[in-house]
Amino acid sequence: ARVPGFRPGHVPMGLVKKQYGKAVLSEELNKVVSQSLQEYISENKLDILGNPIPAEGEDSFKGDFENPDTFEFYYDIALAPEVNVPLSGKNKF
Repeated sequence: ARVPGFRPGHVPMGLVKKQYGKAVLSEELNKVVSQSLQEYISENKLDILGNPIPAEGEDSFKGDFENPDTFEFYYDIALAPEVNVPLSGKNKF
């Protein structure tokens, strides 16, 4: 990181964490959550409509950015309905 007053590569880690820590953490959380959602959808062979959206409410997110040990996210996933249309020789199109 380049910070005025410090030579390149010699910025104290504490200062780097203070300036960029939360932004880096949120970017990495976004990557991990997105990848996990896609893996869940693929593993369970879900036919979904649209994209998963974060659930609403107070319980939709659990975690602390000051002490980033564990985070929990809840998403709503719209499943495509299964439609069976019986066709016979009498049906004309």
